[in-house]
Amino acid sequence: MQTVWVALDKDLNRLGTYDSFEDAKTKLLSKNTNETNTPKSGTVIVYKVNSSNKKTNTLDVAKEMIALRLKNMGYDDVTINIKDSDKIEVTLPTQDNIEDFAKTLISSSNLKLTDYKENVLLTDTDIKKVSVEQDTDNSPYYILLKFTKEGKSKFKKATSEVAKIAPPNNHINIVIDNSIISSPTITQEIDTDSCMISGKFSQEEVKDFERQINYAINKPEIEILETR
Repeated sequence: MQTVWVALDKDLNRLGTYDSFEDAKTKLLSKNTNETNTPKSGTVIVYKVNSSNKKTNTLDVAKEMIALRLKNMGYDDVTINIKDSDKIEVTLPTQDNIEDFAKTLISSSNLKLTDYKENVLLTDTDIKKVSVEQDTDNSPYYILLKFTKEGKSKFKKATSEVAKIAPPNNHINIVIDNSIISSPTITQEIDTDSCMISGKFSQEEVKDFERQINYAINKPEIEILETR
């Protein structure tokens, strides 16, 4: 009696009959591989990023910000890939008004430091670098902003003026995209080239803040190449 091997897919659909187990296995693996490599259907957006800034990988900065905005919108079933060293391809569930949606994902971001009257003291143009730091393994994460030369001078002047304001208004607001994330109290002039933003932040939260600030600082030049 000849043994016949039948290959079935995950939904028990018959793929064929084979003379050996290896033949059946090869067919099944081939089908699964093809399914895995098939792009998700839905909306596709292709962006082109100007990567002329040699000091910063603006492509990664843009990709991380797009991913963050999609996450904040509640999108989980999303694929984001870098193509041809200067393009970002985003595949997600089908969208209406795709052109407007594509623009929203790359809209500008901003960082500013204000006083209690919302007067702007410093902006993202005064920041040259942002990083997430942790002093020890168990200590809280915080954000470290490095000022430009002009930013350092502005920060010194700002802290000198705010320190003279009576409590509880002697604070500086750290504002990212119009949301206050921290309001440290200032009691004296601070002459330093950096500023620490601390609070009860999780590692994920500080990484998200870092992405927003990086995007605001570097201001990547992005254009929409294609939507489909």
